[in-house]
Amino acid sequence: MYHARIGIYWDFLFIFIYAGFLFNVLLQLGPPTKWTILAAYASILAGVLDSIENIGMLGSLRGKANSINSIITATAAYTKFGLLIVAICTLLWIIIRLIIK
Repeated sequence: MYHARIGIYWDFLFIFIYAGFLFNVLLQLGPPTKWTILAAYASILAGVLDSIENIGMLGSLRGKANSINSIITATAAYTKFGLLIVAICTLLWIIIRLIIK
């Protein structure tokens, strides 16, 4: 259990790295369109949802597992991945457009 908790705590640091990176790269490289801005903020929201997921997992590891905690944690995780797919696909689209130019 100790190592699982340590891994989750490290994930909090990783959240700031990936969310900040995606946000900044999307806004710096992408055209100032509504879609690019939406994708950039989706990466920030994904980071928030990842934090909620981590808090839920830490609660479960501390013995506070219940159906509400599990539903919130799972919903945060699924939504996070959906938002990250949007942000990463947008970033790939931007990179391809830059290469083609």
